Amino acid sequence: MDETRYSQIFIDGTRKTKALDGFERDWPNILVSTDEIIEKVDRIWPELGLGPLIPSPSLRYKKQVHGKGAVAV
Repeated sequence: MDETRYSQIFIDGTRKTKALDGFERDWPNILVSTDEIIEKVDRIWPELGLGPLIPSPSLRYKKQVHGKGAVAV
C-alpha cells in the first residue's frame, strides 16, 4: 500500500482594506525603505564588498503603500 501523503497550504497575501474590501480589521501596510535609505545604501554599496549593486526591492513595492502608517487605510 502506498503511504505517500501530500500536503498543501494556500496563503492569501493580498492587501485588504476597509475602503476597498469592507475588511473590518486593520491590515498591515507594505514595508518599504524610504528614498533616503535607498539612496544611502546605493551610495555605500561599493564599500560593503557585496558585489554588483542590487537595486532595492522596495522600489518595486512603493506604489502599493497606502498612507504613511503601519496600517493600510
